[in-house]
Amino acid sequence: MNSDEHLQLSINGSTVMQVLVHLHACDRCFIPPLNNRVDLLEYAEKIALRATRFEAWTGGELSALLACYTNDLARTNAFITSVSVIPAAQGQGLADALLTAAINYVRDQRFETIELEVASENVAARNLYIKAGFFMVSEHNGTETMRLALQEKFENGNL
Repeated sequence: MNSDEHLQLSINGSTVMQVLVHLHACDRCFIPPLNNRVDLLEYAEKIALRATRFEAWTGGELSALLACYTNDLARTNAFITSVSVIPAAQGQGLADALLTAAINYVRDQRFETIELEVASENVAARNLYIKAGFFMVSEHNGTETMRLALQEKFENGNL
């Protein structure tokens, strides 16, 4: 990414094909690689149709993507399913910016918590989430479930 290219942040601006191209570009950045776990086309379709997408664009390219499911009608738990940054844009704070935007959005929607799963060996991602206030709630087969509490409940159950 060149410094003269304009960075633009958006929500839900990407198409299925743009998400797919982005996931292909980031595939090997996932631990383990994403295509070892999911069919990339099916996953891109699911993200584009069902997730709230926080996006960073550079020169018309989807540089970073955070996908979060916010379809829990009880507003109990939102779930971050994917955070990815193309290799050329890594180290520039894009994941941090998108994570902050997602947390603020989910908090404004009055969800109680956000959860995500991360490979225990993915130190950079774990550190990003810990810095944002997430904590580990469980670990199974090398995958940690992390949670961030967003709303304080009063004793009578009202927010």
